[in-house]
Amino acid sequence: MNPKIDQKFDETWMHAIDTVECEDKEENLVVRVYARGYKLHDRIIRPAMVYVSKKKTVEQVDEKADA
Repeated sequence: MNPKIDQKFDETWMHAIDTVECEDKEENLVVRVYARGYKLHDRIIRPAMVYVSKKKTVEQVDEKADA
């Protein structure tokens, strides 16, 4: 179980370690894979651990423009 970059986050077999703010990506896309997941037959032994994208908030965009 190895998720691909820019794949939609699926909570049934992925575990989000952290979120990363991205202006150029949609929300809830895999940005980085920390560790791949493992499956035995139809049972998940360990979910894939990934970093997930999120949109920047308006406040953070304004602060960067002022700097």
